[in-house]
Amino acid sequence: MTPFASLRFDIFYTVLTAAVFSLADHYLVFREFWRLHKDGPEQARRWFWRLTMFLLWLLAAGGFFLWRAQGRRWDALGLVVPKGTALYSSAGVLIGIVAYYLWVLFKARGSPQLRAGLRKQIAQYHTNLLGILPRAPRDLMWWTAVSFTAGITEEFLFRGICLSATTLCFGVPAGVAVNVALFASGHAYQGWRGVVNSAVIGGVLTAATLLTHSLLPAMAIHAVVDLGGGLCAVLAEEPPIVS
Repeated sequence: MTPFASLRFDIFYTVLTAAVFSLADHYLVFREFWRLHKDGPEQARRWFWRLTMFLLWLLAAGGFFLWRAQGRRWDALGLVVPKGTALYSSAGVLIGIVAYYLWVLFKARGSPQLRAGLRKQIAQYHTNLLGILPRAPRDLMWWTAVSFTAGITEEFLFRGICLSATTLCFGVPAGVAVNVALFASGHAYQGWRGVVNSAVIGGVLTAATLLTHSLLPAMAIHAVVDLGGGLCAVLAEEPPIVS
């Protein structure tokens, strides 16, 4: 396949991904979510999680098979294990993030004051984000699946196919900026604070991908951060946040 044809595919999938994340979520999915929320918050959350996982895996699977059908190399997409310093550095960062969340959870479990601090932080989140966070231990199986789905598929889409398109179109510095902006806009349902946080996280994950020449560290970090946030939200529910 010619470079031009490959670029057309990358651009098409970038536009499709941005449309699903930015438009479908904001204008369609959350309208239905809040309608269902009136009848039962727990059922609404699980409906949202199931739909999110379905859409993400569908998008990622389509991109995966189309990339393969074009005969393109997996290392060009970053689906390789990092080597040497990149491997050790990314493993160290991941271990540090896991250790941080374990420390927060351990300390907060025995401290009403720390749990109150977590509740205060979480209460500042946008209503949409508050609505979809896990609230009880029984939610954690679903949230774990959502976290790893987001880590794998969003990084495949944004730091894989989309980053390939934006850097080829605009060069590396501008392409990274466009990529981060697309990722952040896909979290517009979280309000301006969520967009800013997503831009910062997206920038870090993009840097990790470029420095290690691999998507795997970004996938792992993304999944652990999402999972840790959900665990903190559940722990903060003593006493519970008002639904």
